[in-house]
Amino acid sequence: WSAAADDPAFPADLAKGLTMVAEWQQETAGFAQLVDDRITLIYVHPDTARLGIATLLYQHLEDEARIQGREQLVTEASQVAHDFFLFLGFQPDAEETVQRDGVALTRWRMHKPLI
Repeated sequence: WSAAADDPAFPADLAKGLTMVAEWQQETAGFAQLVDDRITLIYVHPDTARLGIATLLYQHLEDEARIQGREQLVTEASQVAHDFFLFLGFQPDAEETVQRDGVALTRWRMHKPLI
């Protein structure tokens, strides 16, 4: 996502759906986004990794999805995020390769039933 942050459309993309920002010791520690039934972003600053911030951000988004009546959540999980989403109860649907600035990246389409 970091390369996309320089894109002029990035602020408008953050305004879609629900974007949550977490703070830790008066500093921005991470953010996550839900658009419809899709978790589009979860990022935690490396200095605050392993504090449960990503899990708390995710849980808030899942609660919001349930309030909205969503029956499932979906995401495209990076290689780094794959195990995190498995831990949260997501199931892998397919592995795929995408190109980002000429680099091939593996990601997994995943889903989690909410009902």
